[in-house]
Amino acid sequence: MEGYLLQDWTTIRAAATTTFVAQSELGWLDLLDYRDAIFWLEVKARNVGGGTDLFMRYETAPSKDEALFLLMTPPFRMTASALPDVKKIIEATNPSVPVCRWVRWRMESEAPVSEWSATFRIHCAANRGGLR
Repeated sequence: MEGYLLQDWTTIRAAATTTFVAQSELGWLDLLDYRDAIFWLEVKARNVGGGTDLFMRYETAPSKDEALFLLMTPPFRMTASALPDVKKIIEATNPSVPVCRWVRWRMESEAPVSEWSATFRIHCAANRGGLR
């Protein structure tokens, strides 16, 4: 496995009228030759902005076309904790959406009524594996 930093420590702030923030194209990982990935999300702080909760999604697409990005894991709650949240996308377990070429994160707020934010980073370990 090879390690990558999908997102270095960042604080994302969004207005109440914004329900999601997707990672900038400059930060997307190119995992063309990989078949497995493990993600570690570390959250230092979060503010739900009066909404219900904040969620993270890991998405993948075969090309840089917004319409082609699909969820690799169901959205999961972003929780500030000393322990990272770990998600695995392993080809041998037949995921419904395997790792494609481009991988990114997308953060969502559920029903915000004021500015919402989160401070986090994401590490990724990817496995080239054998021939497909």
